[in-house]
Amino acid sequence: GSKVLAATKNAGVFISADSGSNWSPFNSGLTAVNIRKVIVTPNYIYLFTETGDVYQSQGSNWAAIQLGLPVGVKPTSLTFFNHKLVLGTMGSGVYIRDEVVGQWQAFNQGLSNLNVTSVVAQRSKLFAGTEGDGVFVTDTAAIDWKTTAPTTIPHTVLMGLNGKNI
Repeated sequence: GSKVLAATKNAGVFISADSGSNWSPFNSGLTAVNIRKVIVTPNYIYLFTETGDVYQSQGSNWAAIQLGLPVGVKPTSLTFFNHKLVLGTMGSGVYIRDEVVGQWQAFNQGLSNLNVTSVVAQRSKLFAGTEGDGVFVTDTAAIDWKTTAPTTIPHTVLMGLNGKNI
């Protein structure tokens, strides 16, 4: 079977090595168990908690990866591209962390609204949905956010990709 992760609101993370027939707690190293988002990349598993803590694991223990993030950061969303983790935050904009270098850096050039409610990556583009100013887009090679076409819905809570469409 294949491994499956389940993130919970009050009990942390559970892992199944047999496609969900049996579950085990996977919380060693976590200081909070109210999980908001978990993603799996080729090299790591990442999550963030309701308290704003961001963690990384290679499959055994969780380690906090806060270096470079502002104190009291409020994560809203998480995505991954080209060995880079992208974190959307409420009030602090977008942060990117290279898996090799391991330090978060703000990437807010051109982003006029730092209340980022969702981030998503597709091929060579990153998209950031905001609370009040619609969706922004940037090329992954040189971060410089631009507004997308005007939208009648300025508040973006969640974005998803379906092939070539947002």
